[in-house]
Amino acid sequence: MSHQPHVTHYQILTDQAADRLSAQVEAAIHNGWQPWGPLTIAGGTDPKTPGALLYSQAVVQQSEWYR
Repeated sequence: MSHQPHVTHYQILTDQAADRLSAQVEAAIHNGWQPWGPLTIAGGTDPKTPGALLYSQAVVQQSEWYR
């Protein structure tokens, strides 16, 4: 019987700068996280910085075994 990997932890990383988010994602990958789904870019809602963008990337950790 083979076991399929399943998600055990889920986290959304965000930043207003694409290069800083990229650094966060790279650090997460080195710590056992995997990107999950596409990068999301949305208009910011902070009234102090109207029109600012917010970059987001979901990351997950997976386990080999069901518990």
